[in-house]
Amino acid sequence: MITDQYIKGGGATIPVTIHALDTGPRGQGLPFIYVPGIAGTAEEGEFFFEKFENRRCIAISMRGRGKSSTPTRNYAIADHGTDLLDVLKSLGIESKKFHLHGYSIGAMYVLSFLLAEELIPASVIIGDHGGGVDRLPQGWAKHFASLKINDKSVLENIRPEALNAIEADSTLLSLYEPIKELKLQVPLLLLAGGQQAPFPSRLTAVDIERYRECFSELTISRFEDAGHFFRDTDRQKYLEVMESFIKRFDD
Repeated sequence: MITDQYIKGGGATIPVTIHALDTGPRGQGLPFIYVPGIAGTAEEGEFFFEKFENRRCIAISMRGRGKSSTPTRNYAIADHGTDLLDVLKSLGIESKKFHLHGYSIGAMYVLSFLLAEELIPASVIIGDHGGGVDRLPQGWAKHFASLKINDKSVLENIRPEALNAIEADSTLLSLYEPIKELKLQVPLLLLAGGQQAPFPSRLTAVDIERYRECFSELTISRFEDAGHFFRDTDRQKYLEVMESFIKRFDD
């Protein structure tokens, strides 16, 4: 049975409540954790629950999205990484006994989470995003609020206050070197979209090589006929590739 989980975090000064959907234990296989992109929610990850029917699955709405609360500030990459850590600790996830997937900017939240070194995943899956971000330009929040993803306004999933705070807290940031210094013995599956689609891949050849330096093993799966949103346009392959990968590291 899928349950709604509400996890308190953020400390006493600016508290936050993070919403997650949790299937609970369902048999064989390590738990699978899904961290969506900038305007994603826990509900977006429900298709994993059906595909990975024999393992526990948890999908998360980050602060300011979905059913999570919207604090007035603290939307830096590190704040999202801390939220992810709070959720997994609260739900009893054990180190080296879970698979962690971050899609798009969710990859940065996952990398920030890893820097805490409190919970180490059995494997990491990065969906079409490098390990760094640029500072967002002024006016980004207003522009992004006007967009649609899959014919759905982004404001159905993320509040304007959150977008404004993300813009205000953004900064030029690369997490490759800090992750490399950890010398993690963790395998990485890197999912890369094609370059010819209307929304091309956000991964470069340099990103791929930098990731290779950061993880003990690198597997790349390319979606040449799809762009950044292969999760939606090539979902069957997306799920099959991930299922095959995580099964290798269930022990």
